Amino acid sequence: MSEEKKNKRKKISGKFLSEKFQINSAKSFLITILYSFITIGLYLLFSLIPQLYTVVGLFRFGLILPLVLIPTIGAIRGPLAGFITGYIGTLLTDLVLYRVVLVFTIPYIPFGLLGFIVGFANYQLNNGKSLVKLAIFSTLTFLLSILLITAISLTLQNVSLLVVVAFATLPLLTMGLPSIFLLTPLYCRLWYIIAYNAYPSLLNLINKLKSREE
Repeated sequence: MSEEKKNKRKKISGKFLSEKFQINSAKSFLITILYSFITIGLYLLFSLIPQLYTVVGLFRFGLILPLVLIPTIGAIRGPLAGFITGYIGTLLTDLVLYRVVLVFTIPYIPFGLLGFIVGFANYQLNNGKSLVKLAIFSTLTFLLSILLITAISLTLQNVSLLVVVAFATLPLLTMGLPSIFLLTPLYCRLWYIIAYNAYPSLLNLINKLKSREE
């Protein structure tokens, strides 16, 4: 392969990644970072809402509302926003709201990877089939995250497998998994309605009212 073709391929791959990560310009990069930190703020806010769950024997079944924001922002704004929200959002929540003493930040990486991997696929948020694809892909990615969380917890913490499964793995399976599958497409669809329908309609209404006053 000639040097010219190699350079051409590098340019194409670089352009693809910059567009996929939504950092192909300074403005796009700033918007991606802004989206990320707004979503982190929402993550902290949603974490204040009491979890909705029911106890059946040793299992808790319910929904974890803030968790769904991670694949949602990944689907909306790409892998970088998804990773920043997943990693920093969960870390700050434990640090600020639950006063967790942080020894390692590695356990938060799987949450970042959830948003990162989901953000690589393309979705049409006004299309039912695409939202189903998002729900399935997010769920499969979250299963991978759960496996990584379990493996990291066993590696870094001096606890037994039963403790890790009971306090980390099972709650994520019985509460996190249904949340990701059911609510991720709902969150994305709601964002699409607000961003592309409600917000423009509101702006048009404000402009009409201003023109009448004039």
